[in-house]
Amino acid sequence: MSASQKVLKALGVFGSVQSVGILCSIVRAKLIAIAIGSVGVGLFGIFNAVIELMATATQLNMRQSAVRDIADASEAGRRRMASAVRWWARVLGMFGAVAIIALSPVLSFISFKTLDWWWAFASLSVVLFCSSITGGEQTILQGTGQLKRLAHAVMWGSVVGTALSAPMYFLLGEGSIIPSLIVFGLSSMAASLISCRYAGVRMPWRQKMAEGKGFLRLGAYLTVSSLVALGASYIFKSFLALRDGLDAVGLYQAGYTLMVNYVGIVFTAIGMEFYPRLSSVAMRTRIATRVVSHEVALLMCVLAPLVVAFTMADELMVRILYTDAFLPIVPMILFGIGGAVFRAIAYCHSFVVVARADGKCFVVVEIASAVIGLALNILFYDYWGIPGLGLSYALWYAIYAGAVVGVCHWRYGLHLSRKSAFTALAAIAIAASAILLRHIGWWAPALMLPACALTALLARRRRA
Repeated sequence: MSASQKVLKALGVFGSVQSVGILCSIVRAKLIAIAIGSVGVGLFGIFNAVIELMATATQLNMRQSAVRDIADASEAGRRRMASAVRWWARVLGMFGAVAIIALSPVLSFISFKTLDWWWAFASLSVVLFCSSITGGEQTILQGTGQLKRLAHAVMWGSVVGTALSAPMYFLLGEGSIIPSLIVFGLSSMAASLISCRYAGVRMPWRQKMAEGKGFLRLGAYLTVSSLVALGASYIFKSFLALRDGLDAVGLYQAGYTLMVNYVGIVFTAIGMEFYPRLSSVAMRTRIATRVVSHEVALLMCVLAPLVVAFTMADELMVRILYTDAFLPIVPMILFGIGGAVFRAIAYCHSFVVVARADGKCFVVVEIASAVIGLALNILFYDYWGIPGLGLSYALWYAIYAGAVVGVCHWRYGLHLSRKSAFTALAAIAIAASAILLRHIGWWAPALMLPACALTALLARRRRA
C-alpha cells in the first residue's frame, strides 16, 4: 500500500467516524445557542478553555509524547509502556483534580471578577480526571496502531455524551453547562476503556514510574508550550468577557469553532497515521523530507476545495449551526478560513520537531507563536471587531508557518520538495482568490474549483 493510500485510508476511517463527532458537536452548539443563547456559548467556551489549560498543565502532554515511545518499542516494550501510561494517567488525573479544586476561587475571580463561580470550577475536577484516563487509553490505541478502535472510542464517547447532555440544556438552562461537561467526560472515558483491550504487564509502581521518565521529559517541554498557547487563548477570552461581555465571547467561540475545529477533522485524521510514521524516520533527514513533503502536498490537495466550499457556505453554516444572532461572525470565518492552508504547512513541520524530541526548540517556537497570536487578536479586535479576528488568525498562522519551516530547514536540513512547494503556493492562491470572489456572491468561489482539480492533477503527475 502506497503512502498516499495509507494516509487516505486513515483519513477515511477517522474522517467518517469523526464526522459523527462533529455532528454531535454541531448538535450541542445548536442546542446551547437555542436554549441558552450566546451567553451559554460563552460560558461553555470559558469552562472548556479552563479544562484544556488545566489538563495540559497537569497531564504533561502524555497524550502526544508517549505515542512516540510506544510506536518505536518492541512488543514486550509496548506492553511495559502500556502499563506505565495507564499508571501515570491515574496519578496525573488525580493531581489535576486536586489542583483545579484548590485553584477554583482564583479561576472564578480571573474569569468573572467574582468568587461566586468557584463551585463550578471545582466541579470540573471530575472532567479532568476522566480526560486523563481517556488520554491514556487513546495513547495506547494510537501507539499500537489500533486506529479503528481509537476512532470508535472517540465516536461513541461523543454520541453517548451528546445524547445524555442534550436534555439538560432545556431543563436546566445556564445550570446545565457544568453537568453536561461532566457527563461528556464520563462518556468519553467509558468508551475509551471499553475500546482499548491492549493488555499491559504486571510491574511494581517504581518500574512504572521509571518507564515513563522518557515520555514525561518530552511531555514537560510540550506542556510549557501548550500552557502558553492555552493561556493566551484564556486571556483573550477573559479580555473579551471583561470588555464587551459574554456575548462577545460567545461570538468569538462560535466563529473559532467553525473555522478551526471543524476543519481540524482533516488534521486530526491524518495526524493519527502521520505522527507514528514520521517518528520512526525523523532522524533520517532525507526520508523525513520525503514524508513531510508528501504530507504537505496531500493536505494542500484536500484543503483547497474545502476552503472553497467554506467560503461559499459561510452564511448558510452559521444559520444552520447557530442562529441569526451569530451572523456577525460570517466575516470572521470568511477571512480566517484561509489560515487553514498555512496551518497545514505548520502542522506537518511542527511534528518534525516533536518527533526528533527537540523539546527546547519546540518551546521557543510555540511560545513566540502564542505571544504573536494574542497580540494580533487584541490589535485586530480593537480596529475591526469580530471580523478582524479572522484576519488575525490567517496572519498568525502565516507567520507561524514561516517560522517552523525555517526551523526545520536551518536546524535539521529538512526542506519541501519542489512538488510540495508548488502545491502549497497554488493552494494559497486558490484560498485567497476564493475569499476575494466571495464578495461578488456566494456562488463566485466555485470558479476556483477547476483550479483545485488542476492543482491536484499536476501534483500527482509531478509525483509520478
